[in-house]
Amino acid sequence: MRSGEFIIVLLMCLPLLPWKQLFSDRIAQALAVALVLAIGVSEHFDSRTYQLDNWIAFNDLQPPRSAITDFGAGKLLQENPEILARHGYTENDIGLLRHWFFVDRNIANPEALNSMLTDLGPISLQSNSLNNAQKALKAFFHPTIFPLLLGAIGLLCVLPNRRLLAVWVLCIAGVVAMGIIGRPGVIRVYLPLVSFLFLAPFLRYGPSSWAPRAHFLHRFEFWRTIASHQHVNTSLQHITILRCVNGIVLAVLLLNAYVTFSDSRTAEKNDEQVRQIFEDFPTGPVVTQGSTFPFETMYPVLKQSDTALAYELFSLGSQTFAPYMRTYVDEFASEGFAGRLTSENGVPVFARPSFFDALTVYCDEHFDGTLETLDQRDFGRARILAQLRCTPSTAQQ
Repeated sequence: MRSGEFIIVLLMCLPLLPWKQLFSDRIAQALAVALVLAIGVSEHFDSRTYQLDNWIAFNDLQPPRSAITDFGAGKLLQENPEILARHGYTENDIGLLRHWFFVDRNIANPEALNSMLTDLGPISLQSNSLNNAQKALKAFFHPTIFPLLLGAIGLLCVLPNRRLLAVWVLCIAGVVAMGIIGRPGVIRVYLPLVSFLFLAPFLRYGPSSWAPRAHFLHRFEFWRTIASHQHVNTSLQHITILRCVNGIVLAVLLLNAYVTFSDSRTAEKNDEQVRQIFEDFPTGPVVTQGSTFPFETMYPVLKQSDTALAYELFSLGSQTFAPYMRTYVDEFASEGFAGRLTSENGVPVFARPSFFDALTVYCDEHFDGTLETLDQRDFGRARILAQLRCTPSTAQQ
């Protein structure tokens, strides 16, 4: 998604580039070639790094994993049980994958998952693609980015221009495309897009060029009214536009500052409460599911807790089989999650209730067993640490 975000921002920049100057300026051409070469060289070395043997498992799983967890293919597969049955999967298996459970290679099987995704067809052609496009557009009104969006709209009205309109069209088209392919409403992707919409008028115009142009400003009744008064000269119109721009920028800064500081105070208060709750979190090995563990709270940039540094977390997420992860070493060098789950002592799991429900079905379907909770502690906000053991029916007898 990061590369897609970069492409959208790049496309949005194209209408504002001084193409005539770029084609005639040799220094600009040399810098453009150097930039392309630098990107190409870094991409080459990055690709070569991921071709090492210890990255094979990660690379094989990454395409179907991202389709299932990030682009909505998991939900679509659950809605097509005939595809699952054809490949020996159950709805709960896909539900576990949507919960970032990739430590069972019988479920997280790249070949089987790719085959099911092929049977499913392109996500963009599914029945929910238009709904996703609507969700993508609605995300523009998220409180985090809405002040910037209002400011960008205001600047577009005060400083209208065909190139700025083209930037807006490309932005909206990119957001709709992200929704259609199954990735709507990712706010961290929207933030650079809306920020660029806000900054685009300043890139297109400098303060010296904010004097009104009749063929643009006369499209707006307000400016037509100003221009119709003979005593209002061009200089006064320039000052009026400048004041409007300053007012919009100041309003956006104040509104954004209010939202930011309010969120910051709330987050700081919540983080302090969470740290107090986690003071007695075990420092031994614990399997954590997805984003259940509050990593950002427990590992802040400017504050380090000695207790938090002592945690041994086996994190179930998109990086499960990256060579630097504990889950990779545990899966390939020892008994793995399934072995620990069926062992006498079981395995400690930190997750939400829905994940425990899925593990209960997993124990029944794959081991013909019963999932037992040997110990359980509540850490608030539907986060539970439980010592789990799956006892197969043969062992029960």
